[in-house]
Amino acid sequence: MKNIFITILLTSTYSLCVAQSNYEYMILGYISEKNGKLAYSIHEVPIYDEHNLAKLEEQQHIVTDSLTQAVQDVIIEWQKKGWKLFNVKEDNKWLYFRKLKKKF
Repeated sequence: MKNIFITILLTSTYSLCVAQSNYEYMILGYISEKNGKLAYSIHEVPIYDEHNLAKLEEQQHIVTDSLTQAVQDVIIEWQKKGWKLFNVKEDNKWLYFRKLKKKF
């Protein structure tokens, strides 16, 4: 199948993700140590709806005060569940993950 290139506006500057046309949904998530807090969020978004993708940073949920070890634990757990780390913004310690969900 032909690839469709989708620009994901997770921040003001990036990213580019490749989604095959037999996929209907992209499941996005991120974790962060920004502002001394560990945050995470998971979103299921239609791959053609870039407007919703631009809102991801506004929907974070603070879950713990832990820092480095907690982030490493989350990365390991997410990877075990099939998440792929596809972008890192090191200055703010953002870690972006994605999964694609096939059409039924």
